[in-house]
Amino acid sequence: MMTPVGKFLARAGVPPLNRTTDLTNVAKRTALRRKSDGTYYLSNLRRGDLLYALIARLRPRVVLEIGTGRGYGALCMAMAAVDTGTDTTIISVDQIPPQVEQDWPIDEGDGPTTVRRSVRQVWSQLPEVWTRRITLRTGSSTDVMREWLADPHAPTVDFAFIDGGHDFWTARHDVMTALMAGRGASVSLLLDDYGGVQGKAVRRFVDGTLAPRLPDAAIHRLEMPQSPDEFEDNGEHGMVFIDGQLALVNAERFGWAARRSSSTARFAANVEAASWRARAATVRGLRRLGVRR
Repeated sequence: MMTPVGKFLARAGVPPLNRTTDLTNVAKRTALRRKSDGTYYLSNLRRGDLLYALIARLRPRVVLEIGTGRGYGALCMAMAAVDTGTDTTIISVDQIPPQVEQDWPIDEGDGPTTVRRSVRQVWSQLPEVWTRRITLRTGSSTDVMREWLADPHAPTVDFAFIDGGHDFWTARHDVMTALMAGRGASVSLLLDDYGGVQGKAVRRFVDGTLAPRLPDAAIHRLEMPQSPDEFEDNGEHGMVFIDGQLALVNAERFGWAARRSSSTARFAANVEAASWRARAATVRGLRRLGVRR
């Protein structure tokens, strides 16, 4: 059963810090999307409130974010760290380098439009007190996390926001290597896209791998309210928060799953096998229809 995010936030124990306007302004610069008909909408706006509240409550020292995107999540977490005076560093991983320009829907006060911008260019207009809390790492999560786990001096993670690939194997890899980056200590987790069109595999991983090994009280399946534009495409969209303070959530707890996920060769082999199975199924279906490839 999923809990409305508003109800969860009301119980989170974080006093209101009057940041709604700032969160919305950041969203207009980093979470705006354009539909095919040319209109714009803010995507999953309330994840900013959720991330802000979690950082304010948990006060982590090191946050790992897999999937920077345009930075809405990282910036909301940095804002919370500054507001609460917490010495938090956010390390955010994405495959697109921050200096590379991309089509960027944005509203800088004159209405929404689409421009060519990079993360660096947009972030340069935001308060440095936020952006200097964030370290950007470029590369796939498999490459970055392999290097991280091999480095004995790499920082110890105590909160991870997982929003990278949404297939089963990538989600499992990203969660398990985040837990391994906790170096044996407990790690709180937030996973995006639980359920709906994009998140069926994430739901399968959470419900089949994580939930059976953790107390029910530590797992919060959250309903995330969507705009009508988003609801049409992903009506069951949600997020999952796993509270490491209520359960010892670390790599040892998951044993074989964590060890296998640390092997990029094994991960790549599984993804490749899944790709071939899907391709073979497609070819078989086309042949039944009389189409030859």
